[in-house]
Amino acid sequence: MITRRKSRYIIIRSTKPFSASMMNLFNSKLSEIIGSIGMCEASPYFVKSIDDNSFIIRVSRGSERRIILALSFLKFDGFSFCSILTSGTIKALLKKYNLIASRP
Repeated sequence: MITRRKSRYIIIRSTKPFSASMMNLFNSKLSEIIGSIGMCEASPYFVKSIDDNSFIIRVSRGSERRIILALSFLKFDGFSFCSILTSGTIKALLKKYNLIASRP
């Protein structure tokens, strides 16, 4: 029996504009913090960019806390990162994000 892999989605905000082409550098620096086994378990994947400074990544369920903790230590070339929201679906994640962004 084959089971479907469950994922969690995280919105991450950076201090400087971040593009998908920089994801390889992001993954290599993240790998230095959590190690290659942690990267294999989490398997982070760039989903889409929301705006210049925010983007969504997909990680395996159960490893999102490790990734969020690693983001607080991840700093390179003037970039620093923080997590904004976490959810099980992109639709719910964007709904919550738009609700927060629309507040005065």
